[in-house]
Amino acid sequence: LSSMAGAILVNGDLNIKSTDSQFVYPIMLAIGGFLTLIDATLNRTPLGSYSIASSRRAHRVSGRIGIPLIAGAMIFQLWLIILLAAMLVDALFPGQMPNLELFQSFFRIGSVIFGGGEDVLAMMKTQMVPKFLTREQFFQGLGLSQALPGPIFNFSAFIGAVYQDIPGAICASLGLFLPSYLFMLIGMSLWARLRMVYWFKAILKGVNAVAIGFIGAACIFLWESSVHKAADAIICVISLGLCGIYNISAPIVILLAAVLGVIFEKAQWAQVPYN
Repeated sequence: LSSMAGAILVNGDLNIKSTDSQFVYPIMLAIGGFLTLIDATLNRTPLGSYSIASSRRAHRVSGRIGIPLIAGAMIFQLWLIILLAAMLVDALFPGQMPNLELFQSFFRIGSVIFGGGEDVLAMMKTQMVPKFLTREQFFQGLGLSQALPGPIFNFSAFIGAVYQDIPGAICASLGLFLPSYLFMLIGMSLWARLRMVYWFKAILKGVNAVAIGFIGAACIFLWESSVHKAADAIICVISLGLCGIYNISAPIVILLAAVLGVIFEKAQWAQVPYN
């Protein structure tokens, strides 16, 4: 709840700069992990148990993964170098390298995503609109990416293409996907040793809880930005029922919602605005 409120505050307060969200999100993730670590240290376990793994089992898993710790450390250094270099060059030559600007913006966002792209939709909207595309284009691309197969990260290709055509789509996609792959390799070098360590499990519980709060904030953010009339709310409720109760696939639900939107608009049904 606290992370949800914090995410809404950062993206809904006119006195807070849009660029501040890139710092607030990782700070809240760190605070969540720290609080559950304290919970585990004090031996209070309302959030679950924190068991300790056997060193023999960890050694077997480490052997199967095959990525040594030194390789993980080198990959972490590579991530840090890419991040700092991209931000430095973009700061030294503002507006002169649009594709690099796209890459470093998405690389920063990709570096703070935890648990899926939905948890940083509000941050993406704040940093991308109107810098790279309009508000209407943002939501059109979001709907399109949700209707197509693949992760929501595909949305980055749409934003990049709107701003800088195909080169922009490539740079934006590379910027958003690359941190995930780098962190995956870093994590694999440590996973066998940390995945059952009690304090690491405690930190993960807190980080997961904060990420769920971010997703809740994204739901509120999307409702506020997309539902403007009674017809929008009706279509939203129908879509939720079809997905949540009847498990109908998202592309079919989105197509049906588009058809219903046209019908409601043409018939002028439920067009009273929420003001």
